[in-house]
Amino acid sequence: MARVDLSALDPEVFSRLLEKAHEARHLAPALAAEAAVRAGNGQLGVKELRLLLLQFKGSRLAEQATASAWAVVRARPELATSVLHSHAQGSGVPTALMVRDLNTGGPGLFVVQAGWRDQSRQLHGTAVTRGTKKAALQGAVVSLLGHLSGCEPVDQVGFAEKGWLPAARYSAGSVVAAADTTFASRLLRALAQPAVAPAVVAEVATRIAAGALIPRDLHAVLFDAASSAWEPARKAVLCAAAETPGAAVAVLTLYHSVRNQPRSCPL
Repeated sequence: MARVDLSALDPEVFSRLLEKAHEARHLAPALAAEAAVRAGNGQLGVKELRLLLLQFKGSRLAEQATASAWAVVRARPELATSVLHSHAQGSGVPTALMVRDLNTGGPGLFVVQAGWRDQSRQLHGTAVTRGTKKAALQGAVVSLLGHLSGCEPVDQVGFAEKGWLPAARYSAGSVVAAADTTFASRLLRALAQPAVAPAVVAEVATRIAAGALIPRDLHAVLFDAASSAWEPARKAVLCAAAETPGAAVAVLTLYHSVRNQPRSCPL
């Protein structure tokens, strides 16, 4: 039986394979491994992230891919709203994603909580406080997605309070479209240099501490830096991995991927 190199497939074909695997309730190990790598590299769109986070739940083979997808959403919180709106449409309840504003009286602070209400359940994430309404909303939806996916469960205290409204719809596009490609390219160039300015290292370390780098970039900082001056940033990666196990899994998945044969499966 012929085998195909999954890493060579274009995104649309790979997406169809992943969808068919979900429909068949059978995720081949090679397909799961490739999904984990593509997620960590920021190469999956909203549909694929939804599959990994919300539709392959309970599949042991999908655990690494789910961890990688979660690490990307945490680094790119704008994706969470698109994933959950897509899930609401697919579930037949377009208004299932709910949000509410909480007034704490603090000047210049915004507190938002996100919830999920469909025919069979009512769930919520944690209330998130940020300096802007947009950041608070994104953080709240990330928290809800973390609960729904099982990646970061939230203690449930009921859904009876007032103020819940359907979340506004907007699309963040694919992970690739959401990426800061200028920064990513600049990072790779800097990592390859034998010397680097302390300010550059400090900027990268700050982004890492803020959870703003996807696993692909964390892997590059940890394993591809040509200069020892990157040590503060490398330590920041280790701290981030300790705080977020999903990020550690995603980085190690990429480490294994680039040092082994391409994933393949029989046709």
